[in-house]
Amino acid sequence: MKFIGRESELARLAEISRSAAASGYLTMITGRRRVGKTTLVRHFLQQNNLPHAYFFISRKQPRDLLNEFSEILAETFPEMTGLQFDSFDRFFKVLFQKLTATNFTFVMDEFQNFKYVDPAVFSILQKYWDSHHDKIKGHLIVIGSIQTLMHHIFENRKEPLFKRLTGKIIVKPFAVHEMRQLFKAHTGGDPRANLETYLLFNGIPFYYYLLERENLFGKDLVQAINRLALRHDGLLFNEGKELTVEEFGKNYGRYFSILTAIAGGHTQWNNIATQSGVPTNSLGKYLDELLNYYSLIERKESVFSKDTAKTSRYYLRDNFLTFWFRYVYKNFSRLEHYAGDRLLPGIKLDLPNFFGPQFERFVADWLQAQSLDEAQELAFDHVGKYWDKGKNEIDVVAYRDDRELCLVGECKWNSKRVDAAVVARLNQMVEIIKRKSNFKQFQKALFVGDAIAPKFKASLAQQDVKVFEVADYWR
Repeated sequence: MKFIGRESELARLAEISRSAAASGYLTMITGRRRVGKTTLVRHFLQQNNLPHAYFFISRKQPRDLLNEFSEILAETFPEMTGLQFDSFDRFFKVLFQKLTATNFTFVMDEFQNFKYVDPAVFSILQKYWDSHHDKIKGHLIVIGSIQTLMHHIFENRKEPLFKRLTGKIIVKPFAVHEMRQLFKAHTGGDPRANLETYLLFNGIPFYYYLLERENLFGKDLVQAINRLALRHDGLLFNEGKELTVEEFGKNYGRYFSILTAIAGGHTQWNNIATQSGVPTNSLGKYLDELLNYYSLIERKESVFSKDTAKTSRYYLRDNFLTFWFRYVYKNFSRLEHYAGDRLLPGIKLDLPNFFGPQFERFVADWLQAQSLDEAQELAFDHVGKYWDKGKNEIDVVAYRDDRELCLVGECKWNSKRVDAAVVARLNQMVEIIKRKSNFKQFQKALFVGDAIAPKFKASLAQQDVKVFEVADYWR
């Protein structure tokens, strides 16, 4: 798959690499699995033709891993042929000798696995870093997918490597504009199909690599779902477990129950407690960990809201994890006994309910991306959703700090569901927000996932409703 985007991450790596040539750098690169951390580093090193050696920390016996490292160093430095390491202390001693003698980059992928191979490595690395960092002219990059463990290793004051980092990059899913580049580069599919694919897989590069490898890019999305997620041999069948169980540990059951409840559309505190079976007086602990420690969920408040404790709503951050907990994990027992073909019709029927909230999220992300360009018509300082205790609700509210303009919008994944009632609701919500705010102008907007008939669009324009056919963004 063609490498795209990552301009800011590549620029940061270039900046660090230049500094490392004068004074050694220890850089941590982290982010969720499948987000492209290793690909980013490999591309940077190859693009800049930087001398380097790459070590993958697998959970082998220490002796086997050291033998593997010896072979890698022999391939990189012929003079080290035949050199054998009897300990990680000896291995790091040689690494730091090289970093002292020459400008070189060593990469250690899945660095957190040293905890399971030999936890003493963290103290050994601390020893050599403290004694050599002011003398070396090179770069040591450590990559880690288990974010909680990586942060613990380097940011817990009780750990040996606390405050030893000199660089840190958090790799996030592709932004909306980067995904647009990816679709243009890899598929000639229609815009609606591209948008559907994005709403399922969001900005995680690995998923698009799988689509390309399985010849599913631009094909029917339901076919891709069945092939990758609902079959035992599907590469995403166990995706939720692979991404989270190691983070949660053996007591993952309660976390999974909460995530399944949220993925199923139960976003408020009491509803989450009821659906997950977790008592309301215990739920706060788990939500706080999922939010602040594991970064798997996000908490949203209504725009203009001051009372966040009682009115907050919770959502999974990741689109595909939402899908996995909603459809795969929920039906795990049945999927274990027969192929997903029997569940597929029901999932296909429910997909619009899944796409709806994801479409709302995309519209918010799209508006925020537009807002980065002040020349854009839709440049806003704040984008959110509005709801109140009176059960009044609208999908999008966007406004500027100067209070000149407030956009009030509704999102409809299926344009056939746009009717006079939707326009009446927009008018009603504008009046409600007018009473709660002091904006000078209001713009009514309708965001749809496909096209609206020209005559109907003209009718909406006469009612001061601006229509945005969002799928056009993916052309």
